[in-house]
Amino acid sequence: MAVAIGQLDRKAVFYRYATDPGAKEVPSTLNALGEEVRVSPSEIELPPSFCAAWAKREDLSDQERLANDMQIAGVTSRWIVASTASTRQITPADVMVVDGRRWNITGVKESLRGARHQYLELTATEAL
Repeated sequence: MAVAIGQLDRKAVFYRYATDPGAKEVPSTLNALGEEVRVSPSEIELPPSFCAAWAKREDLSDQERLANDMQIAGVTSRWIVASTASTRQITPADVMVVDGRRWNITGVKESLRGARHQYLELTATEAL
């Protein structure tokens, strides 16, 4: 099924960290009492953006999990973007922000929709 250009209706901005934000170790900081506090990936300051593109969102799954004794819901989505020199630089180490929500990219592949090399499919999980 081809993607109509009008279906790319969300502006996605891509950021690249100097180090991998998806590393197993969760960043921490100290609070006012000197206690170590874990930092959510969505609270980490973003570096300058390196790419922006219009995208189409397709939800794949949702999940609920417990973190710090709180129930958290998350969503995994497939994002379709036009394949350009800039978007072909996107890797799973990058972060995407769409509508003010931060997404951790977990996969990038050439889409089978449309002509060859026309679109990329990004799999991303919302950063909680």
